Amino acid sequence: MRCKKCGAKVSKKSGFCSKCGSRINEELEKAETQPIQEQTTKKTISDFWHNLNKFGKTLVVFTVVFALFFIVSVLNGNAGAAIFSIIQTALCTFSLLINIGKIKVPQRKLHIILFSVALVLILPYLVASSSTASNTQEFIWSDIVMNEMLPEPESNVGEIILNDNENLLIYVHKTSVDEYNEYLSKCEEKGFIIEADKAENIYEAFNKDGYKLDLSYENDEKKMCIDLEAPMKLGEIKWSETEIAKLLPIPEFDLGKIEKDDVSKYSVYLSGVSYDNYVKYVDECSRNGFNTDSIKDEKTFSAKNADDYSLNVEYEGNSIIYISIKKPEYNIDINVEYADKIFDNDNDINIYVDDTDLGTISHDSTDTFNSVLNKGIHTIKFINADDNNISNEIRLKISKQETLKFKITCSDDKINVETISGDIDIQVKSIKFSDTSDVEFYYSSYPDTNSFSVEISPEGKEADYSTLLDFVSENPKVATIEYDKDSWISQEVKITPVSDGETYVYIQSKDGTVKSEKIKVVVDIEEETTVANYEETTTEKKSGKTVYITPSGEKYHYSKSCAGKNAMERDFDDVKGVYDPCKKCVG
Repeated sequence: MRCKKCGAKVSKKSGFCSKCGSRINEELEKAETQPIQEQTTKKTISDFWHNLNKFGKTLVVFTVVFALFFIVSVLNGNAGAAIFSIIQTALCTFSLLINIGKIKVPQRKLHIILFSVALVLILPYLVASSSTASNTQEFIWSDIVMNEMLPEPESNVGEIILNDNENLLIYVHKTSVDEYNEYLSKCEEKGFIIEADKAENIYEAFNKDGYKLDLSYENDEKKMCIDLEAPMKLGEIKWSETEIAKLLPIPEFDLGKIEKDDVSKYSVYLSGVSYDNYVKYVDECSRNGFNTDSIKDEKTFSAKNADDYSLNVEYEGNSIIYISIKKPEYNIDINVEYADKIFDNDNDINIYVDDTDLGTISHDSTDTFNSVLNKGIHTIKFINADDNNISNEIRLKISKQETLKFKITCSDDKINVETISGDIDIQVKSIKFSDTSDVEFYYSSYPDTNSFSVEISPEGKEADYSTLLDFVSENPKVATIEYDKDSWISQEVKITPVSDGETYVYIQSKDGTVKSEKIKVVVDIEEETTVANYEETTTEKKSGKTVYITPSGEKYHYSKSCAGKNAMERDFDDVKGVYDPCKKCVG
């Protein structure tokens, strides 16, 4: 062998080099012991692997795999996936140590449970790792529609969510916090300094043209969010006249944008409203009754009134406020019993509420369906699943959270519905007077009312016409009309004279969509003295022959029907020489 210092030949038995004096045995020992150590290490690893049972070997493999998952996630900057993978690695490591007896636990199957949890976490890991990878891409800033409004970010890797003339929403990845702060400064230089609101890693401001910028930074994922909104397109508006809008004070501003306007919700943006005016309007709403469950901070206000109507008012910035009011919503359970012992059928019944399909109920069963409904009138429909022409529906008033209960039966051509629980709404379909002749009142000593029969559809014990209908007199100072609750006839009204004159009376549904014919009412009440004089003359001797006259007529009649419905009895001596005989019944 040769000396490693000088290269001279030396004997293996010699301890030192004869030329340079370097120690030879030390080098030899290293050369001889190194293979032995490597063999020992290899043998130890090999023994460890072969001593493991099948489950232990599986744990080793998955521990390595999960560790690799962690490394890949960190390199991709995916914090969510990295968290899942490090949890999986830890779970497998603990499971392995328990399996080989390094950790003693009382639960014999704990290592199996830990490994099972690690396997379950594979799915959320894949979701977290793919969510960023699938959407992240390189972008070209010139392709951004509103690119001239903002400075170009340092990184060109990210996710473009919105990109049009009105909205830009983009997540810029691979951005440090210093780069975010530098970008924010450039945005301020671009003019985004109006009504600025700045906090740690969050910035919000407008520019002079009304563009709104929301800038934020997510430190964990090293990404910046740019959210830019163009000014809202506004125009002249008129405050809604719906019942729900009338619950609010009407603002003194007519420039804005109506978002929604129907019977269940009214929402609107108003422009030109300063922050001070916003505060004043919120106070007006509170005075109008919106003071229940109220939540109020610097720029938002929400509350309910006594009828559970919900109000939300927000100061959007740039002198724009948002107002939204909506009817209360209730969680309604609809319980249906479909048990039919009379008709032998197996038809399924589809159940709808306001055209929304709730589901299907089978024959000889009971089921409960759920729906969230606004306060007001709603229609529950029952339709034969095999024939849409066979159906029935019930209108209900919803004013609270409740359970509606129905019992249905089905024949070949009809579905019968019995309402067990629920406030039924009767919809008036028609109103018709039995007699449309003019009504005339002349003598105050005669009965002061006139009753008329009226035909109203629908009929039934649920129909309370005094609450379903309006009884209208165009001039109540002449005569009035009202529903006769005390009449033994189910549908009857009373017309009562008040003073001389003419008017028209009629009946209509509460919403004014259904109306009856109009009846003319004439009131001409003679002085009480005239009646008294007549009563005095009746005490004188009379002929004893009864005839009939009408106050406005010039003839006397033997037949009461010929005289008409306002005919009055008189003695023949009283009319002789004053009235002419009727050619029809007197001759």
